[in-house]
Amino acid sequence: MKKLKLVAIVLVMGLLFGIVGCSDGASSSPEKTIDIADCYICDHEVTQAEYEKYCTYGESRPSDSYGDGDNYPAYFVSWYDALVYCNKRSIAEGLTLCYTISSSTNPDTWGNISKMVNNEVESYFCTCKSI
Repeated sequence: MKKLKLVAIVLVMGLLFGIVGCSDGASSSPEKTIDIADCYICDHEVTQAEYEKYCTYGESRPSDSYGDGDNYPAYFVSWYDALVYCNKRSIAEGLTLCYTISSSTNPDTWGNISKMVNNEVESYFCTCKSI
């Protein structure tokens, strides 16, 4: 069994910001206001050993081309995979679960979701016609 080091978490201060309309570019007042709450994050990228303690890779896994090993950062991880990892790790460590899909915080009940899960800001940004 792999031993994991204790990790430090850091506070990231939230913010409130407005997104100016992007359809015609004429408006200077926010079309949408986004409030991002304060949150805590790990002080380093999730390593492959940390990720593999709770999750398995899908079709693509780390390779020697980009770095493979316990202390290399996890990659080839989708947004959905990251949500699963966060909730599974939170369950194991007795922390408050952050993500809910289909009214459940337990990733084992989410099923196989193959599409990308976007947050509100990503979805809004991706629908801008001026990009």
